Amino acid sequence: MSYTTIRTKKKERGAEGGGEKVENDSSSRRRRRSLSTSSSKKKKKKQMVINDIQDSAPQPLQAIKLLATLRAGKCTPEDAKAKFAEWLSGDASSDLTTRALAAALALADGDFVSALRACHGGAGRPSAELRALSVQALLAADRPELAEAAAADLASSDDDGALSSLAAAWVGLALGGRRAEEAREIYAELADRFGASPRLSAGAAAAALRCRDWEAAERSALDAFAKDVKSGDALCCAAAAAAHLGKHAASGRHRGQLLSTAPGHPMAVAAAAMEEAFDRAASAFT
Repeated sequence: MSYTTIRTKKKERGAEGGGEKVENDSSSRRRRRSLSTSSSKKKKKKQMVINDIQDSAPQPLQAIKLLATLRAGKCTPEDAKAKFAEWLSGDASSDLTTRALAAALALADGDFVSALRACHGGAGRPSAELRALSVQALLAADRPELAEAAAADLASSDDDGALSSLAAAWVGLALGGRRAEEAREIYAELADRFGASPRLSAGAAAAALRCRDWEAAERSALDAFAKDVKSGDALCCAAAAAAHLGKHAASGRHRGQLLSTAPGHPMAVAAAAMEEAFDRAASAFT
């Protein structure tokens, strides 16, 4: 093959690759603009909540304002937890909204004991939302047998409700096997009833992964990501499905997107911690 022919083929490949690169770059720019716009809108909504809820507002609104203040970065998590603890030790312990927000905040911080205390520590029977949060807390604490009992208790009073169905699906994902298949059926049924939201599609992807159906998992994960480009669950499932399908470049791309767009996601936090541990270990040999 002549030198001229080789150069011509290289140029052709370069032109094809260049076109693909331009398309990828354009897609990346659109995604960044979308993320920037979404972030700006969320900041405005948080500030609107903070401005509109007065200090004399009822207790449930005060709890919502505190959460918005935290999300806006205008108070520390420690201050927010201390305020919720103060409320729950007083008359606000009977307010279901305050208890639910306190439980969600504790759960996000990995404080499962405080989350369960907020769910069950007040007067009267916990609401369906509080019992669903307790299922999440027990699963996060790696107690699926207790979570299964809590989900059954929720279903006894909310038999056909979305929350009891979701709780059953969460437990099914944790237990695996036949229960994971049931979780897939639940997510499909909820999508038929309420539409395939990003969260439901991400849940369906997780259930498909649990059942080792990699193609279905990838489809559901990419569907969730198309609807919400900041969905950490969707990106996590997409990365896992792509890896199982041998699409290692796609899997790496999804992992990179997870780290950049959802750094607080548990998998992103775990990945960052492992990378840091590896760097520390590697530095001993350099």
